[in-house]
Amino acid sequence: MPAPKISSVPFEPAPEMDHFDQSELRNDWNTLRIPPDPSWLSLTERPGYLRLRGMESMSSTHRQSMVARRLQDFRCEAETCLEFAPDHPQQMAGLILYYDTKDYLYLRVTYHEEKGTCLGILQSRYGIYDELLEDIPLKSVSRIRLKVAYEYDRACFYYACDDDPSWYPAGGWLDVTHLSDESPEYIRFTGTYIGLCVQDLGGTRKHADFDYFLYKKTKNETT
Repeated sequence: MPAPKISSVPFEPAPEMDHFDQSELRNDWNTLRIPPDPSWLSLTERPGYLRLRGMESMSSTHRQSMVARRLQDFRCEAETCLEFAPDHPQQMAGLILYYDTKDYLYLRVTYHEEKGTCLGILQSRYGIYDELLEDIPLKSVSRIRLKVAYEYDRACFYYACDDDPSWYPAGGWLDVTHLSDESPEYIRFTGTYIGLCVQDLGGTRKHADFDYFLYKKTKNETT
C-alpha cells in the first residue's frame, strides 16, 4: 500500500537531574493510582523541593504517597537528598525500587524508640515482608543523601549524611529478580520503577522534602 514518507521526530531524553524547581512534575514521573494534587504533593510550598505528605503503607492499594519513574537501563544509579524528621516508628520516607505492592526494596528513614532517627532497608518479595538491615542511627543529621546502584539482577544502597562527601554502603548487594516482568511467580507487565515515597500510618500526614532526584545510566549495556 503506498504511503507518504514521514520523517522521524525523536524525543529528547529526560534530563538526568531534576531539581524540582518547576511548579509541576516533569512528564517522566508517575504516581500510583491517584493523581498528584496539593493534598499530598507540592513543588511550591518549599520552592526547589518536592514535598510529599505521608499516607498509607507500601501494601496499600488505595492512597500511597509515591512519585516514581521507570527503570530504563540495565545498569544505572539513582540518587536523592532527603530532609525528614520522623517522630514515630510509623513514619517513613526514602528511596524505593518498586514493582508492585508485593515486590519492592526500600531504603527508608524512620524513627526508632531507642535509636531515634535511623536508616534501614525494607523488602517485600512475593508478598513476604523482611527487614534486611539493622537500623543505622542518624544522630543530629538534618539532611541525608540516598543512592541505589542497579546492575542487571542486583542492587546496592548507599547513604551520606549532611555535607560528608563520602558514600557508605547500607548493607551489600541484593537480588532484585523479583522486581522484573520476567519473574515466574505470577503474570506481570508493569516494569520496574525507581522513586520517592513517604508513609505515615498514624494519619497525621508527616511530610518529607526531597531536594533533587538524579537518574543516570552508568555503563554501556552491551559490555
